[in-house]
Amino acid sequence: DVLNANRVNLPDWRFVAAFVTACRAAAQESGLDPRELGTVADWKRHWDLASSGVIDARFPGRESRRPVVMPPPGTASDDVEALPASAVDQPARVSPTASVWGLVPPRLTDFVGRETLLASLRRALAAGERTTAVAIQGLCGTGKTQIAAEYAHRYVSEYDLVWWISCDDTESADAALADLQVRLGLADVSRAPGESRHAALYDVLQGRHPYPRWLLIFDNANEPTEIRKLIPPGNGHVIITTRNSRWEATAEILELDTFTREESIEFLRRRMRRFSAGSAHRLADAVGDLPLALEHAVESQIAVSRYIVRLRNDPINLLDSQPSDYPATIAGEWRAAISRLPDDSLDLLRCLCFFGDDPIPRDSLERGGYLQNISVHDLLLDEIRRIRAIMELQRAGLLRVRADARTLEVHRITRDIVRHMVAISGASAEERWKHDVHLLLAAAAPVTPEDPANWRRYDELRSHAVESDAEGCSDKGVRKLIVNLALSLSATGDPRAALTLADNALRRWSHDGAGRQEDSAEYLAMYQAKADALLASGQREPAFELQRSTLAMMRSNPDTWAEEIIFLNRMTGVSHRLEGRFRDARRVDQESEREHIERFGVDHPQTFPATNNLITDLVLNGQYADAAQEAERVYLDCKAFYGDDGYPSVLFERNVLGRCHWLSGQYREAVDIMVDVHKGYAEIVDEGFIDKNHPWLLAHEIDYALARRDKGLIAEDLEDLAIRMHDVRRRCWQTLGADHPQTQAAAVTLGSILRR
Repeated sequence: DVLNANRVNLPDWRFVAAFVTACRAAAQESGLDPRELGTVADWKRHWDLASSGVIDARFPGRESRRPVVMPPPGTASDDVEALPASAVDQPARVSPTASVWGLVPPRLTDFVGRETLLASLRRALAAGERTTAVAIQGLCGTGKTQIAAEYAHRYVSEYDLVWWISCDDTESADAALADLQVRLGLADVSRAPGESRHAALYDVLQGRHPYPRWLLIFDNANEPTEIRKLIPPGNGHVIITTRNSRWEATAEILELDTFTREESIEFLRRRMRRFSAGSAHRLADAVGDLPLALEHAVESQIAVSRYIVRLRNDPINLLDSQPSDYPATIAGEWRAAISRLPDDSLDLLRCLCFFGDDPIPRDSLERGGYLQNISVHDLLLDEIRRIRAIMELQRAGLLRVRADARTLEVHRITRDIVRHMVAISGASAEERWKHDVHLLLAAAAPVTPEDPANWRRYDELRSHAVESDAEGCSDKGVRKLIVNLALSLSATGDPRAALTLADNALRRWSHDGAGRQEDSAEYLAMYQAKADALLASGQREPAFELQRSTLAMMRSNPDTWAEEIIFLNRMTGVSHRLEGRFRDARRVDQESEREHIERFGVDHPQTFPATNNLITDLVLNGQYADAAQEAERVYLDCKAFYGDDGYPSVLFERNVLGRCHWLSGQYREAVDIMVDVHKGYAEIVDEGFIDKNHPWLLAHEIDYALARRDKGLIAEDLEDLAIRMHDVRRRCWQTLGADHPQTQAAAVTLGSILRR
């Protein structure tokens, strides 16, 4: 009726589902194959498409291969062939030409993405001269079976025989091959003693007659030792879908990841038009772009916000329903995989699931072997046990190992389920695993958060610290980690995030039951980090006030806080300069540089900022030549220390040298220096070493524009410079705020260029 325009509204889905179920039951009672009627899931996909206005006239039965393309309403049937290609679902129009075709799952009408992997699969299979086996390997629910089915349907015209072999266990695989033998009329062929029960089948395939081009698909073949002997020799193609990465010796491996975010949104909006882009994004993020979970979310018909809350709070009950075309419930599949784990792997999985979304540094586990008071100490200390536990999790499809990056990844759905299972066992168990993660993160943290070499590592650790609620931990080492995270945020150009972290931590620590101890080590260290963040964010007065009070408390115990007192004293000269007391600032900064040199040496990373303060004093007192000379010395010392002219700290010091030449009126020399600095920053931004909105880079952009302006530019170049400064001002505003001194400096520089 719908196809013939006799009905406007679709019948209620519950009626359709009941009708399809009844038809399948009647077919089975009559001795027919109910698969020829299509599964309920097949019809649900048709109904979903029709409810979105997309009418698909194909009968969704598994064995019905000849699609009928219906014209849109108002189009004469004679004009079907004239329809443009875009009006028809092109992949679905392919009909099998293989003379033997069996047990292949139906093609998904809403198959999205994966074009690159399908192309790679085709290339890999077509490249071999003898039997070519390719394993599609990935975590639970990534859509390995759908990829294999899509390939079979898409390239069926290239084969004479296509057969699907379910490998949930060895018996199932044997039975599927036996069915193929029956289909080929080989059931009664006698076998020699000790010969494989499928020898006759292998002889036919190897003989290449009458099936010279054949494709066998071993689905869910998770144990290579059991399935490898079933793969026939000869000249054919074999696809294996597996969670296990141990197929390297048998087959080429194509790793299947989750959907990209764009694929997730396309999938959701194709299945249900009611999904807005925002809702689709939030849902995809909540399920970690896992195709199986997206399918479940669509079929659940639960509002996005409510689905996300239930996924976090009660994932097992939510996921204890079976998505279409999937042999088990999601929760059941995960529970089964977890239940088969050895004790070591299960303990390691529980620990890993309390980390955050980002990849887990493998060395955080290796260092954990030195921590006596964590639950998995013995496991992490024994390298062989640790590696074996990781391999078991990888085989079970519960863990992804990135060998090149030396990281481990646990999917979000796995984390939610395991966390819920731990929470059910009691609050104490949940707290224990969280605390283990806190200690492992603290052990993995570098000791110098301000060093650019450690910025990426702290960025990796931050999400894990937030996810595991490390701010609330009372362990001194973990609190030191939180302090260092705040320092690293300021150093990497996000002082506002550093302030938020510092304030939250101080508030949590003051309510941890031990009473507020403002002069304790963790408090004073965090006050120092907060003062740095306040100054970096342009909040000068609160920064100086906190600096003075923190210095007063530290000076009550100078032996303990000797280095920190030296660091905080650097802020005193800044305070004098901002008050216009340039001579006092120079005197204070000279003393600060002397203290740094005595404590650390002249060519130490902590000494360079103290000398930079003195260079600023020399400039403000009109001693440009002395400032340039001192800046060149610091640049050379810094370059010698890091051994890399493109290192962020070296680029910063060279920019200081260029600024001194500009202030001295040596515009050509200044521009020559800053051209190289500009190239250096561009390279490390491309490498992901620093962000394009890092304050050091933004400050350089301003200095570079001033030097170019004063060197002299033609009108056309000035216009280009003005456009660039518009962008720099916008980035300063976005990163630091409208009132920040650097944003104001960018605005003043832009104004001067526009004036010219």
